[in-house]
This record gives sequence, C-alpha cells and structure tokens, in this order.
Amino acid sequence: MPSQIVSKKKAAPKSKKGPALGVKKVVKKKTYQVTTVKINCSCPVPPGVVKSADLSPKQIKAIKTSTHFTNRFQIFKERTNQASFDANTYYTRHYISQQLNSKSGNKAADVYNSKHLGGKGQRELPIDMGAYSYENNKFKSDRRIDIVRPSKKTPSVTKGYEIKHYTRNVPLSTVGEQSILQEVRKDKALVISKGYKITWVFTGAGGPTKPLRELLEKEPGKIKIKQIKLAI
Repeated sequence: MPSQIVSKKKAAPKSKKGPALGVKKVVKKKTYQVTTVKINCSCPVPPGVVKSADLSPKQIKAIKTSTHFTNRFQIFKERTNQASFDANTYYTRHYISQQLNSKSGNKAADVYNSKHLGGKGQRELPIDMGAYSYENNKFKSDRRIDIVRPSKKTPSVTKGYEIKHYTRNVPLSTVGEQSILQEVRKDKALVISKGYKITWVFTGAGGPTKPLRELLEKEPGKIKIKQIKLAI
C-alpha cells in the first residue's frame, strides 16, 4: 500500500501592525508647558524649568533674541575678556542658571522674611556704597541686601540677611561688580563702617564653599553664616 504523503502548509507571514487603510498614523510630539512666567527680563520661561532642554525651541529663540540676553552677554564678554565667546555656550552654561537662581533666591527671601522675621524686613533696600570701601576696593554700584530690618534689642543697629538658595555649594565668583566676591566686600564694608549686623542664610541644598566661608568669617567685618532648609 503506497504511503500517504501529507503536505505541510507554510505558515502565512506575520503582518506588520500598522494603521488601517485610510487611517493616519498618529505621531506623538514632545510637549512643553504652556504657562509661562517672566524671570528678570522679557524672556518667557516655564515655571520649574531646571534645564534649557526643558524649553521649547520657540522659547529659547525668544530668550536669545531678547534685549536682556544681548546686554548680559555683552557685559559677560567684557568682564571675562573673552570677545570671541560663543552666545550658545554662554546661554547654556551661564544665562539660564543665573536667571533661575535669581528667581528661586527671591522666592526664598520672601518666605524667610515671612516665616522667620514676621514679614517686618524690607526687601532689597538700595544702599549707596560710594562713600565706603573694603581693603582699598571701592564700589561702582549700590548694595541691595535681600532683607534689611532694625535690630529688636538695639533699633539703631541695622540687621541684614542675604539669602542664597542653591542646589549646590555656592562658589566665590569673582567676575564683575555683581559677583559674590563684591557682595561680600560690600557687606564687610557696611559691618566695619556702619555697624551693620549681617547674616548670610543658605536655604537650599548647597552651603558656602570653603573659600566663601573663609572670606565671610574673616575679621574684621565678620559675617554670620546660617544654614537652614527652606521649602519654596
């Protein structure tokens, strides 16, 4: 009896999944926050932004073409003597972090004034520094301490609170009239010449770096250091 031959059917090839005919494939696009705030200029930046990568191309373009950015970039080049410094590098490494530090610092100062000083401190009072100097260093601009108020025990004595809210340790930056170094020099001049009692309050995850701590605590004109965690 002849053997029965059974033919094996080839399995049909698996079809690739895809949209049905007549249906367009939906491609998800990266979305950005719609709500914007202004930080120290006419640059729209979403709240909570921590990296320039979180900004939309439209927002980045708006920042880089703003008058504030152009002016700050020019000042930066003059102070650092780097005429050929690239605008994109300046934006990535310096500008955004400076603006965000300023924004978080202002908020931390408001919270500290409200919670620890009963809201009685005066915010960013301009102090004319033209008549003062520190170690032969004269000043070209006012000093704006974050919070100023009279002492409770001695009303004739002025107390000042400089708030630093950083996610990393605060460096002793030395470039420009608004650098950390110049802030310390101005505060020491006020302590020595006007009898101010000044405290630098570090409210974020970062405290002072060693060079900054040593300069703050240096006599004469010692500045008190305080570290607390402040939720903002």
